[in-house]
Amino acid sequence: MPAPLPSGERGEREGAPPRSNLTASLCLTASRELYDGESGEIKLSGTALPETTGVLSSADLWEKTIGKAVDRDKFIEAKSRERILKKQSHDIAARLEAEGINAYQEENGTTIIGLCTGQAEKANNFRNSNLIPVMQAKNIHDMFKHVRYYMDGANKKHLRMLVISNGWVPLSEYREAHKAFTRKISKLNSDPLLKERGLSFVYYNVENTIKRVDGAPHLNMHSHVLMRSGKRLGPNKWMETMD
Repeated sequence: MPAPLPSGERGEREGAPPRSNLTASLCLTASRELYDGESGEIKLSGTALPETTGVLSSADLWEKTIGKAVDRDKFIEAKSRERILKKQSHDIAARLEAEGINAYQEENGTTIIGLCTGQAEKANNFRNSNLIPVMQAKNIHDMFKHVRYYMDGANKKHLRMLVISNGWVPLSEYREAHKAFTRKISKLNSDPLLKERGLSFVYYNVENTIKRVDGAPHLNMHSHVLMRSGKRLGPNKWMETMD
């Protein structure tokens, strides 16, 4: 059985076209793989890999794609952001642990090794909690891969983004406010006007900004919503619906 392609997103096997009836060629973003169902070519960042028709092993793919040079300044900037994020994560984890909340899993024995640089570092063993910046960044990245995949195959004229705000909430009341807010979004998705116009929510998240009032933390709870129309709506209908 051939091994799956390293992207791990689409479920296709090496040597077989992607399981999609959108187009013969599926391209997620300019920096991802593109499989051409007619020629059998696999491309990376728009460049065809040599002799890649038919079955391609993971080892062959890695050999042809590792060693790509990146801009030195951008690399340093990215590593700097990564160090800051890790420091913030360990600081927050220490505060959680001091309150008796486990912020770490058992010791992680996984080590990440750079095939080109030879550098090695231990993989983090934080709990999968969005309170920890490193894990939040990872979860958002993984989630948005699915959102980008959906948008790449959809008609952009049928999509709209909107922001729904719940206003400022004291941290002590956040749990109940969060439940009430998500219920409101669910009810809004079932609104008769939206149903009549073929509109539905295909994705939403909940984000927060923070401020202090008399020393007490308050969170501004808001949601970014991706809306899809199953019918053709002109500009006036869209504006009327948004209002």
